[in-house]
Amino acid sequence: MAELDRRKFITDTFFASFPSIAGLLSGFVIMIFITKSIGAAGYGIWAQFQATFSLLSFFLCLGFGRSIPRFLSGEKEKEELSKVFYSATLIILIVTVMAGVLFYIFKEPLADFLFGGKELGIIVTLLIIFLLFRNLNRQSQHLLVAQRYIKEWTLFNLGIFGVTAGLVSLAAVFTQNIIVAIVIFVAIDGIALGMFLGFILRKGVTPVKPDFNSVVPLLKFGVPLIIASVGYWIIQCSDRYLIKYFMDISQVGLYSVGYSCAFVLMLLWTDLIGVLLPDLSALFDKGKKQELEIRFSRVLKYGVGFSVPAVIGISILAKPIIETFSSPEFLSAAAVLAIVSIGVFFYGMFICFNTLLNVLKKVKMLNSIWISMAVLNIVLNLWWIPRFGIMGAAYSTSLSFLLGALIIILYSRSYFEIIFKKEWAAKIIIASTLMGIIISLMTVAPGVYLFLAILAGVLIYGATLFLLKFHDESELLLFKKVFLKG
Repeated sequence: MAELDRRKFITDTFFASFPSIAGLLSGFVIMIFITKSIGAAGYGIWAQFQATFSLLSFFLCLGFGRSIPRFLSGEKEKEELSKVFYSATLIILIVTVMAGVLFYIFKEPLADFLFGGKELGIIVTLLIIFLLFRNLNRQSQHLLVAQRYIKEWTLFNLGIFGVTAGLVSLAAVFTQNIIVAIVIFVAIDGIALGMFLGFILRKGVTPVKPDFNSVVPLLKFGVPLIIASVGYWIIQCSDRYLIKYFMDISQVGLYSVGYSCAFVLMLLWTDLIGVLLPDLSALFDKGKKQELEIRFSRVLKYGVGFSVPAVIGISILAKPIIETFSSPEFLSAAAVLAIVSIGVFFYGMFICFNTLLNVLKKVKMLNSIWISMAVLNIVLNLWWIPRFGIMGAAYSTSLSFLLGALIIILYSRSYFEIIFKKEWAAKIIIASTLMGIIISLMTVAPGVYLFLAILAGVLIYGATLFLLKFHDESELLLFKKVFLKG
């Protein structure tokens, strides 16, 4: 039974990786065309739009993004799913509409503060519409993941990301107008919402009379996590507001390009932990703590194994990466990319262990860690951005992620036996060092040569790990059973 569960987990994780890859590629494609066609100021507005949505969404979604996967995972009656899901959806709809009205009233001063001009009030209006679409959209997707409709969720997202990348990029090229690009971005999300809700209806989760008592446990779990979510936003996005305050919207664009490229590393973690919360929650609720520890340890092993060489490769190839995915105007972001990539490695570790605390429902501890990280981040940003510019934001972000990773790892080990063998670390270090030395000796130009260097690094690292027998025979056999149907 345990092996069947593990095979299901691996299969779900495999399929869950495709939306992450597609989302990353979609973001890169959009970044390339906006930076090349509209410039740093245009990409700065795009980044501010995304950052502001993230902040507002944390408050307006009331923590359902974490409570739905936590409480609606496993086998549930359709009647129960309908009651909880539609009650939560109605609450989010009401709260988002109320916030939208308030934002519309003050759209001109908000446009001046966020985007650098009162004449950009239309972007605030688009932000309100996008909030409504995306907040409802995300709840639908959380339900699909909780109920393990991973393949269907994957196919929907692949199509959405592909269409988004294509149409937004075409708008940037042919109109050179960031507002047109945002209009298309918002419209696609509205269509996506209709698709996800349609699928949920076909699966028998039909509208019922709201029962707000049914979502009380979810609110008790999720609302306190808003503090953690705000901490997350402060660390990930507040630096853009402070850069805009101390400098200008163009510098926001420069910083955001380096930051976005660095967050390619999170793809390695999100692929592994995308279905981890509902999976570990189900195991924990069934009392299968040992199986939970084994599964988590394997995720940690391969998360570290994949991300360490990525950090080294990104640091070495920072300049050609920036030149390939943007334009010479953004070359100063190469140093940001190198520093933030180190921080993102620690952030990946933090998010991985964060799953364990969610399983344990350690809301107060999570909030305390996030607050500590956020306070450190703000203090360092206020101190370093005026002195070091966008590099100050990069330094503060990386140190905040390091602090969070250290605290959460030490705390989690008091509840779970987390296995990370010394021999795993030694093999990762040996393979990464060899790969880094060889890549650093290569002359890498932007474009095709960059991709060849990346391919060479992947092959060198992968082959070295294989020769060093980084994998266990039991893991290899399980992968064969999953993908070869053995």
